[in-house]
Amino acid sequence: MADSPLLVEHQGSVETDIRSSFFPTLSAQIVLPENIFDLPPQTATKEVADRHVTEEILEAIWVARENECDLIDTVKGLAGATHVNDEVLGQLKRERLVSVTDGRIELTWSGEIKAKSIVRKKRLAERLMVDVLGMHIDTISKTACEFEHVLSQGVEETICTLLGHPNKCPHGTDIPEGVCCQELRMEVENIITTLNNVRIGREVRIVYIHADRHTVLHKLTSYGIVPGTLISVLQKSPALVVQTQNLQLALDRDIGEMITVRKL
Repeated sequence: MADSPLLVEHQGSVETDIRSSFFPTLSAQIVLPENIFDLPPQTATKEVADRHVTEEILEAIWVARENECDLIDTVKGLAGATHVNDEVLGQLKRERLVSVTDGRIELTWSGEIKAKSIVRKKRLAERLMVDVLGMHIDTISKTACEFEHVLSQGVEETICTLLGHPNKCPHGTDIPEGVCCQELRMEVENIITTLNNVRIGREVRIVYIHADRHTVLHKLTSYGIVPGTLISVLQKSPALVVQTQNLQLALDRDIGEMITVRKL
């Protein structure tokens, strides 16, 4: 958090950098929202910097709470002592994002909502980098911090669906649940199943793919096996044979178990 750049001086290039790094393979198969990057105009530099500082502090308070600590000194250590000063804390209190009492700091209801979104974006970005791009966990922190600031509101649901609605980041901490996760949970009992359980001849729609290796997800993506695709089961033994609009494909049954589908 504290060591990440505020993306003020180079915000004009961050969109290009992140697009080319993260979506060269997936962009041909998965439709992402056009406003995926919420990049403000260059004239808003001071406003952008202030917003990023606020987000860093709210994230730090969330993380400190996960570690069962609400001391301001702990938050300073996570977000950076230069960010967490009396002036900034006063502004956060005026915006009703935090409450401060006797050296302790807590999120208000509004602060909780903003912090949850920030933490969720960062931890989903970490999963994307590790699960899809195969990046080492020790190299992802800086770019994940950039993601949490520039992803437009709601786009994390697209990434969350692609990743199979994960509940843990690569470091083992909880990913806050989003609306897409809540809606999926409500549907699961009645209409959600794995591809292996679909009867022969039935057409279903892929909901998400919970691949345990990024190479598997890349391979399926190259064949157009992505969330939203309509797929029919033609054969279940000895191999799982499926039909999409463009091709027939034989899959190992362990792959079929990774593909979650919705009955039509």
